[in-house]
Amino acid sequence: MKLSLRYISIKKYSAVLLLFLWMKGINTIEAATPKEQTTTREQVEQREQAAQKEQIVQKEEAAQREQTVQKKYVPLTFRLLSTSDGLPTNEVQKVYQDKDGFIWFATRYGLCKYDGYGISVYTRQLNNPNSLSNNNILCLAEDHDHRLWIGTQDGLNVLNKKTGDIKKITIPGIPNPVVSCILVTSKNEIWLGLEEGLFFYSPKTNEFLYLNRNNSNGVLSDSPVKSLLEDSYGDIWIGTWSKGLFRYDSKKQTFVAYPQMN
Repeated sequence: MKLSLRYISIKKYSAVLLLFLWMKGINTIEAATPKEQTTTREQVEQREQAAQKEQIVQKEEAAQREQTVQKKYVPLTFRLLSTSDGLPTNEVQKVYQDKDGFIWFATRYGLCKYDGYGISVYTRQLNNPNSLSNNNILCLAEDHDHRLWIGTQDGLNVLNKKTGDIKKITIPGIPNPVVSCILVTSKNEIWLGLEEGLFFYSPKTNEFLYLNRNNSNGVLSDSPVKSLLEDSYGDIWIGTWSKGLFRYDSKKQTFVAYPQMN
């Protein structure tokens, strides 16, 4: 009788244990199984809008990449301007673009202005005092007052672009100056390179200063000046025909000579 009761108790406990394990297993499965989430209509519309925005961004980026590639590989096109278009000669010595966008050509037979459609020619006229001193144009530069300075084989000229009048500038002591280069600085100062050397001109006072050994502590030489350049520091670089390179230090107001390098 005792054995039967013991057996029944063990059997009862076993059934309870099995029921406990079965219930635990169901809970584990339910926990591991993801529940279906209900999606509202608003959420669907938001997802569609986000997808559309992403497509638009991708299209814009693709278009930008295509434009960049096209810019890199755009072929250059050239147009020939010659005497048939109005130039006095096919020999052009200098090309200069002013602040108004016009292109100026320095030729041996006059000064030419190109506006994108046609060419206007300025030449020396014997009976007109408001014309060029010489037709052989060597250099061009524009000042801050929109005046065009013109260096010729025989004299310095300045063109008033509003009126078209040309004024001859006399350089004292030099009867037939050959003006090889003109520099208008950021301070609206005018430097001139002549066969006789370096000159500084003040339009306000209409005075010239001849820069040579005497006023440069013996640095400058009496050599033709062929090129002038102002750098980002405001210093002036002076290239000569046979005496090398010089620099004007605008802060110290002194000249520096650079030796030749073989």
